[in-house]
Amino acid sequence: MTDETELTPQPEVEKGLSPRLQSAALLAEIIAALAIIVSLIFVGLQIRQNTQATRAASAFEVNRMMAQNTLGYSLDSNAALLNRKLLDPTTAIEDYTEEERARADMLILGTVQAHLATFRLYQEGSLLQRDWEVHGSWAAHYRRLPLVELYYDSTIAAGLYDAEYIAELDRLDVLIGEDTPRLSDYAPTVITGDTEAGGEK
Repeated sequence: MTDETELTPQPEVEKGLSPRLQSAALLAEIIAALAIIVSLIFVGLQIRQNTQATRAASAFEVNRMMAQNTLGYSLDSNAALLNRKLLDPTTAIEDYTEEERARADMLILGTVQAHLATFRLYQEGSLLQRDWEVHGSWAAHYRRLPLVELYYDSTIAAGLYDAEYIAELDRLDVLIGEDTPRLSDYAPTVITGDTEAGGEK
């Protein structure tokens, strides 16, 4: 004889969470997702602030370097006179003595290296485009000077400067126009507005 209790279906035990617990779990997931979003926003703001601080520090360092070079001429009258002669676009190559030519070559090398270092900061995103173009436009003017042009021609032929730097000077050379400034026109030409590093707006 079969026991009736064995044939009678037993009520199935409910599995899973109760509706209240399910709602609490869903709410916890939403809060966790919002916390992640807020933390990502905070990290993004921190990165932006750090980037701005880096660019400001780079711009300050570039200006300080150029100021030191300029002020250095006040301590050496011969160097100041040679630099004045070098910056005059009417000075022909044959107007330099052998000693002046040797000193001018070193002066040009140091100046071009400073320009290249500034371009590297811009390439790496550590310098705003507007700050680079202030210095880069002067570098393009500088390249037009007879003795400097001769230096660039020889070093480019020797492959001493990469194509990106030369191409950037070519771009700026077109933008600044035809006039080559004298020493009285020493202030650089600002080409663009408030654009960011690497050409991004």
